[in-house]
Amino acid sequence: MNYLSISYWNSSDVGGMLYHNHAYKNRMYFDTTPALFEETVTEEGQEDADKNFVATFRKTQRVYKCDLVCTPEMIEALYFIQQHDHIEIKLKNEEKQLVKDFAVTNDGWEFGGHVCRCTFQFTTQYIRSTALADNFKLNFTANLSPCIDLITSTSPTFINPSESGVADGSRYIVTDPTLTDDIYQYTGGAWVAQNEALIGNIVYVSHDLHNYYFDGATWRQYPQITSASVAGFIATIKGWSLPGTFVQLQEYVGGAWGNVGAVATAPTFQSIGIKYTTTAGAHTFRVHAYSHGYDYGYSSNYVVNV
Repeated sequence: MNYLSISYWNSSDVGGMLYHNHAYKNRMYFDTTPALFEETVTEEGQEDADKNFVATFRKTQRVYKCDLVCTPEMIEALYFIQQHDHIEIKLKNEEKQLVKDFAVTNDGWEFGGHVCRCTFQFTTQYIRSTALADNFKLNFTANLSPCIDLITSTSPTFINPSESGVADGSRYIVTDPTLTDDIYQYTGGAWVAQNEALIGNIVYVSHDLHNYYFDGATWRQYPQITSASVAGFIATIKGWSLPGTFVQLQEYVGGAWGNVGAVATAPTFQSIGIKYTTTAGAHTFRVHAYSHGYDYGYSSNYVVNV
């Protein structure tokens, strides 16, 4: 036999019932099978520069509906359920779901007021984020030993490390126009390549307090504003952020940072940029990078003259 189980309890006492921190729960069983009335999907996000909607949060809710013949005591109990802040439904497949909204409707008394036909429907808290959050769980963190700074192979620090005061055991990201960028460690008076330039590796650089990500060609600070162009009063800000992340442009005005422009995906931020209509003068910008459930911080400040 199919049946529906409803458990309900409250954070505080209700109608003389002592719940004692959820230790006591009411439970009712109904000889009915709830029908899926509708399924709603709610999305939140913004359009990127390509006019594509970027969903930063997605929620799915299922609404079930049941028809019952109830005695006065049963419908009174159903109405009483609505007074509680914790309602749990167990369906015939043993799946349990918390209920967000619970509504009861009396469709009319019959047989001299001894029974009534009633309808109750409930919305379950069936929530999920976008596939990016559920399936990939992006969480980029440094996986290499820290470096002091990012230098070039022609810099005095690399050419004359002892004269530059480089301590034994120091690690640097070294860029070279003809060779693959790599991390070098100064050991025993010589630079030793660490062969850590692998896609996905991340290292923290203490000089500028940022992490750097190796994308297969170079080490990239993230997030980072790399360029800005101005046409009239429209500034186009471009830069780089981690794969699968979103980028929000911010401007420093009146002693505080505020969001400006539309949210962009990392590829859009790099290729097209974020456009923002501003006023004449010098403006200080930065970008905030994040993914579902993770925050990757802010770029260095970038001044644009309009």
